[in-house]
Amino acid sequence: MRSDRVIQHTCDPFAVIREIFRVTRPGGTVVIFEPDWGTFSLWLADRDVSRSILQFWCDNIPSGWVGRSIYAACTDAGLFDISVEPMTLIITDLAIARKLFDLDTTFSQAVQRGIVTQKTVSEWEEDLIVADRKKQFFSSMTFFLVTGKKP
Repeated sequence: MRSDRVIQHTCDPFAVIREIFRVTRPGGTVVIFEPDWGTFSLWLADRDVSRSILQFWCDNIPSGWVGRSIYAACTDAGLFDISVEPMTLIITDLAIARKLFDLDTTFSQAVQRGIVTQKTVSEWEEDLIVADRKKQFFSSMTFFLVTGKKP
């Protein structure tokens, strides 16, 4: 049984993984690949703004920290011989990061919800653009590839 970036969109990852375990045939292998949005990073000088926006992003995903909980959920479900492999995505191009992470929507929603002001976001975005022009833009996020077996 395989799950790829789906469990992050659920409110109860433990229940979902228990169901995956239930429908997996005896002796079958479960493979789960999920991000941990709590590891999402953007390099910029203003740490407070970065933290506010990235925490807002993570907290708006039903299971934003799912990556760090998969191992426990797999053991809870009854899987054995569990392996966890972290994989870090690194992006050094702002245009790619904007598309992949839908940064414009995130910035807009953060302003709408009062997390940051439009002025703060505009200044922060300008810092991103300058960093990109200087070839200093950096973003990263860790995904976890977890496999386990059903007895």
